[in-house]
Amino acid sequence: MASAPSTRGVKAEARHAEPELTAGDIGRRAAAGAALLTAKGLLAQVLGLLSTIVVARLLVPHQLGLYAIAVTISTFLLMLGSGVGLGAALIRRATAPEHDDLRAYVALQLMVSVGLVGVVILATRPFGLVGQLTAVMVVSAPITAFGGASLVVVERQLLYKRIATAETAAIVVYYVWTIVTVFIGWGLWGLATATVMRAIVQTALIIAVAPTGIIWPRYNSRRIRALLGIGVQVQAVDFVFALRDQILVLGAAVIGSVSVVAYWSLILRALQAPQSLLFTLLRVSFPAMSRTRSAGRDPGEMLPRLLAAATILTGTLLAPLAAAPALVPLLFGDNWTPAADALVLTCLAVVIHTPVAIAVQSYLWTAGDGKSPLRASIADAVAVIVIGLPLVPVLGVLGLAIGGVACATIHTAILARAVERQTEVHVFRHIGTPVIAWMTAAGAAWGCSQGPGPLVIRAVLGSCLAVGLYLGLIFVTRRELTLTLARQYWPWIRRRVLRRGAGPGDDQRVDMASSQTTERFQAGEPRLTTR
Repeated sequence: MASAPSTRGVKAEARHAEPELTAGDIGRRAAAGAALLTAKGLLAQVLGLLSTIVVARLLVPHQLGLYAIAVTISTFLLMLGSGVGLGAALIRRATAPEHDDLRAYVALQLMVSVGLVGVVILATRPFGLVGQLTAVMVVSAPITAFGGASLVVVERQLLYKRIATAETAAIVVYYVWTIVTVFIGWGLWGLATATVMRAIVQTALIIAVAPTGIIWPRYNSRRIRALLGIGVQVQAVDFVFALRDQILVLGAAVIGSVSVVAYWSLILRALQAPQSLLFTLLRVSFPAMSRTRSAGRDPGEMLPRLLAAATILTGTLLAPLAAAPALVPLLFGDNWTPAADALVLTCLAVVIHTPVAIAVQSYLWTAGDGKSPLRASIADAVAVIVIGLPLVPVLGVLGLAIGGVACATIHTAILARAVERQTEVHVFRHIGTPVIAWMTAAGAAWGCSQGPGPLVIRAVLGSCLAVGLYLGLIFVTRRELTLTLARQYWPWIRRRVLRRGAGPGDDQRVDMASSQTTERFQAGEPRLTTR
């Protein structure tokens, strides 16, 4: 009796088949993904703030300074060992990646990350506590490698509800683990082991929600070479940023003090939750633009509205921190007061740079231009090192913040020039007004928080003033865009976030708004201003 033909390969290929997405489908999934990740990320922001308060209250600046050094080193090493940037080559493909491509990607990540862990464990033994903390955090690299290919598949299909579910659970585990372990006396080991726990939870859930399930590694040199090119350029951007952070932290410790590093670490921890939320939008925009280009349309038509919306969202999230002169001593204690003014300036740097990274950098990668983002990141690193570090002996941590604003401006200018050569979109015309509005609101809140009265009153009034004034200025200067975004996303927020149930026609209004937005993108109508 003849044996039945094997269907193993057929099943593997079928599992990676991607549904055909129309322009309306891409618009709806991208818009829903952005809204979902934004709403769910608010929880991460609350937990991140609570975690930072607990850690700052229970640990002294010197301890957090040592941890900041370990985090910087481990982040650099994790970036080298992850190979996450190489996944960009699979995301921007016009056709779905084959099963063997995904297996080769996992094999590459595992080989590099396992080798990295072995080297780090041996190399960091002589460096005491900092070396031990670094070794523990680097263990998360091989764990996340197993979920890399599954994440690529989910992102290509724009299944952001699954991504948000997995990553939100991982963030909750990370912050809860941090708070509990530091509170019971684990100290810096609670912070280090939280990184490993987050990697375990996120990898397990990403594999569980992906259509492919777990993808086992298989080495294939030909397919690994195909991942290079744009993938290496994307990875190089992360490399430059990680190297920049290494030089900043170690340089600040040498020419300043470990306390300066601790203040800078507190600022980064305070911004960790909102920045994580914002950079999830980068993950939405890149696959969405890639699928739009694959469908034969120009993703550049999405840039004007995306730039303005991303700037408004960034400013809204960071506006409350403009009351840092009152918020920092109130939440973290008087020991951390020197970080207050630097936190406000660092927020300004994020408002300037992050929206452009979300929109413009995604477009350039989609267009196959990996050199412009790489040049921008190199100029960014040089600027903050040349400007920020020399100011540390004079201004302390405020010098690093000033360097951060300078490098954010230079980075944005380089990316803006690159995209203007390929499209008719003038970047600064779209982000300029929201940035000026944020600076105005932040200045008013900063002055209010330094006035007389109890800390808690000044903190609350300053934060409310910043948010209210910023949104008011945005409504006056970008009224049409504000109303359009509100009409498009309010039904979804009401149904999914506030859990009040769908009103009559809510689903139809969301779908219609997304479809109409996509159609206007295609017609070029969303360009608020062009050259």
